[in-house]
Amino acid sequence: MRRLLFLLPLLLLAACARVNVGTEIRPDGSFQRKVVFSMTESKGAGPAQKIEDVFKVPSPGPGLQVARATKDEETEITVTRTVKAGTKVAKDAVILAGKKPQFENEASVTALGDGRWLYSERLRWMGEKPPADMDPSDEFRVLIKKALPPTADTATIDRVTRKASTGIWRVLFGPGDPMLSLLFLHPSLAERRFRQRVAASVDGALVAEGVPEERRRAAMLELAKEADVRKILDPKQEAEKQSAKPEGSSGPGLVPMLFTVKVPGEVLETN
Repeated sequence: MRRLLFLLPLLLLAACARVNVGTEIRPDGSFQRKVVFSMTESKGAGPAQKIEDVFKVPSPGPGLQVARATKDEETEITVTRTVKAGTKVAKDAVILAGKKPQFENEASVTALGDGRWLYSERLRWMGEKPPADMDPSDEFRVLIKKALPPTADTATIDRVTRKASTGIWRVLFGPGDPMLSLLFLHPSLAERRFRQRVAASVDGALVAEGVPEERRRAAMLELAKEADVRKILDPKQEAEKQSAKPEGSSGPGLVPMLFTVKVPGEVLETN
């Protein structure tokens, strides 16, 4: 029986461009890999952008099939390969900006014995460092400081703030179930869910530091206040900012990515 291991949607920094990566693992540890690049190529007044400007598309070769199709102004390139057990696949879903890689990946299936296999997909950001305005706000740090014991030093406050902030960005962009697209479709519902998931991210960071339940509950109540969470990060404003391509940028805008895996048998453990 084949089971879906996980869906890993990611939102990375061309409207109308996306990539789906599918991996099907066989009982002997070999796997089939299918990467589908899709894009509606721009034909407006600005500079024309082709699918090869956004994705690094490999050339056909031994064991590597590349098929291209265009329908209703959307171009789709499907890259398929079969990979032997114990062999890695690297850089098969590369996103470009100005012909330079912004995102790379690496996949492998490793034998663990007793009929068990370990599937691993490593994702690496190669682009510029995020701007300073993506750092945690002062208001967020104050909230974390209140939730921690009075004896918490500066290093502890900064560590917990950074960890909780990372959780917030994952709420918006993934991996997991990114909230950003829902902000455009139903802003009110998205903001409500955003507050809930932000609270969970903060709670997880506080649990890791051994913060008592009473203090954690107080922090969650603060995050439940609509005005307070908007001071930390206004999801509507963030959606508008992230969807806008920076002036003079040579790279794409948002590129949604979906990673799926099918396995023979049962999933024993996953992160």
